[in-house]
Amino acid sequence: MDYTTSHHESVHHPHLLIRALESFISPLLQAHVISRDHKRNIQAEVRSRVLDVEAQNLLFALEKFVIALVLPPEEDEGIGISPASEISQNNTLLPTFKTRIDSPDRQPVITHPRSVNQPLLLTVGLEGVREHIFNKLPIRLLSFKSDGSGIELLERDAIWDRVSKKMVREFDERVYLNNHPSLEYALRLKSADFNHTVIQPVISRYTNFSIMSHTWLRGAQGEVTYNDWKDGNLATDSTGYRKLINFCRISAMDHGVTLGWMDTICINKDSSAELDESIRSMYKWYSDASVCITHLADTAAMQDMHNDRWFTRGWTLQELIAPRYTKFYGRDWEKIVSGSSEKDDRALDSIEAEICAATSISRREYYDDTLKEVSFDFVSISRKMQWASNRKVTREEDASYSLMGLFGVSISVAYGEGSKSAFLRLVREILNTNTNVLDIVNWGIDPTAVNRDEHLKSTLYPITPLIPSSPQQYLWRAIPEIRWFSLATPLTLSHLGLHLSILLMPAISVDPTNPESSFVPFGQYYGRAADVKILHTRIVPNNSMRDTQSSIWDYNVLDRSNYNPFTKQTGWDPEQSRYSIYFGVLNWEDAGSTIILPASNAFALCFHKFRQTDNSLLDLEHSLKQFPTTRPITFDIRSVGETPHTRKFAIPKKDLEKHGIRLVAMHL
Repeated sequence: MDYTTSHHESVHHPHLLIRALESFISPLLQAHVISRDHKRNIQAEVRSRVLDVEAQNLLFALEKFVIALVLPPEEDEGIGISPASEISQNNTLLPTFKTRIDSPDRQPVITHPRSVNQPLLLTVGLEGVREHIFNKLPIRLLSFKSDGSGIELLERDAIWDRVSKKMVREFDERVYLNNHPSLEYALRLKSADFNHTVIQPVISRYTNFSIMSHTWLRGAQGEVTYNDWKDGNLATDSTGYRKLINFCRISAMDHGVTLGWMDTICINKDSSAELDESIRSMYKWYSDASVCITHLADTAAMQDMHNDRWFTRGWTLQELIAPRYTKFYGRDWEKIVSGSSEKDDRALDSIEAEICAATSISRREYYDDTLKEVSFDFVSISRKMQWASNRKVTREEDASYSLMGLFGVSISVAYGEGSKSAFLRLVREILNTNTNVLDIVNWGIDPTAVNRDEHLKSTLYPITPLIPSSPQQYLWRAIPEIRWFSLATPLTLSHLGLHLSILLMPAISVDPTNPESSFVPFGQYYGRAADVKILHTRIVPNNSMRDTQSSIWDYNVLDRSNYNPFTKQTGWDPEQSRYSIYFGVLNWEDAGSTIILPASNAFALCFHKFRQTDNSLLDLEHSLKQFPTTRPITFDIRSVGETPHTRKFAIPKKDLEKHGIRLVAMHL
């Protein structure tokens, strides 16, 4: 029999078979039809539609039979979800490199037959899977059998070729709809959640992949790289080779996944374009993976995991945060948490304690008790920066590149630009987001490092007065959580710095001879800031070193004894033996004709006026200089005669100076 001719005729003359089937089946159906004349026409119309659908399904079933004869299924292709089986005793790898190096992103040729009788669910499934593979999956993936053996390295076009054939061969619409009854309704009506209900289950079935988080071997000796695999240069007795074997085995045996991604082998670092795409996409890949297998190479028991090197590296911060599901494995590739718990390891109390000990990240920051899931969505900018402040990287620019995903931004990779330039570009992108971006100025200066030569440039000389030169300075962010208001206008960063408006409030240090004394406010509002540590930097004569001294004072804010300070030079007041300065409050809201101030934790910078001026706003703006402090200044604002538990104050703009407050726009 000529299978090709038979298949061709069934595809292009389906109406002949439909008529034949109708002639054969109609008499059978008549025996079951209720003999009521007024319903016969309706039943005939329904019967015609049903016969057409059933005939189409029969045609497709016959077509699948022909395809199966022409394209017999490959043995355990290692695509999609496979049933677990016993592990192969022979873990020797012979590299299979299925890729086209010259053009990995070109449009592939669909190698499976595309029939006009193809069921709608299969059609939309194939389209959805193809789009997902070429836009969402990593550039290449490891593919392996259901026991983790038979490892291959496939690029996207090879994955699509294999997946599409497997989908056509396995697909049975009736069985699929019976197993997923809600799909039939969505499929026929194209409901609003059509993509989520119909396409996503198909995509998940055939493209789920695991992803590995680990630390590279010290000196990177023994890791199996892309070039090693391509050239067949595999040291089968190396630690890196065993790491690859165990990752694939655990992915398949423990998690039923037969696609996997490892950065060591799946990135061609010789291609700058590929490296750029991989670094930009890595956070998304970790969040899209069905499971993140985290290998703690220094950990033998759970109580030791907080000392693991994995918690100290720059790139592993996003690998801790991004995945939707994480399982930890120890030095010998045994589960850190014994048993068969299906919960994300990060959600377990015992693991939470270790994570907190290693990173200072508390459970309330990453676990949603209402949804019962891991979530880092509501953590502030400065807090995320603080998480990264002490992590180590091999290339200095990676301190910034590794944070792109945490802030939902993307910048190009340019190794050689230096850490300061990379961080500035990262900050620019963060400022363009719609989050509470002003929290990016919530940083301070390490008081133990200010007189160490190696720290002068990074610590005492930030990029701008408000933008630090690295994440390290966020270690000294304000201790209380700050309430930031939405900005009325976008923040702009230029060579002059950040342009923003601040509320200037004169402050004077508390009388050291009577620190508990009260004071009289200038207007209705007042406050007191405690333990403000200001850094004073000066050049030591005949020495290139800078000597930094500090003073710690409590300050009364809006004290009547300090007026009218807008017209006099600030600093040490010999008459009162006290410091006179300004606090510039940043976390206020512009509500048109009024400003809104928080009652708790006003966030302020410290300024002094280095020359006397008249009372004009322009002169005041250009005569102010910022004093660095070890931490940002925070203080509570009170109102004369206020009611208890006041959360915020609304002050008309026209009344600000009546209360001793001035609104000034500045570049900082």
